[in-house]
Amino acid sequence: MGDRFRAAVKGFAAEAAIPLVRFKPGERKIAAMTRCWSGRPEPGVVAIGTAQEVQCVTMGSLVGRHPSGTPATASAAPSDG
Repeated sequence: MGDRFRAAVKGFAAEAAIPLVRFKPGERKIAAMTRCWSGRPEPGVVAIGTAQEVQCVTMGSLVGRHPSGTPATASAAPSDG
């Protein structure tokens, strides 16, 4: 996600007085959000939740260009040090 999107979400939340909820690892998201909407008399956005999910991704780097002009990439295992 881009920085502009994150800033826009934070701005929207601040303007509308909507809490930003950061989920903790292992926390049940529905339980955290239930605390936000309990007692709300009308429908609408009651909270914005975020979580840091671990993802496995391939790391690569641009190492040059093939004579045809297409990018060439290389990847390596992460170093332990």
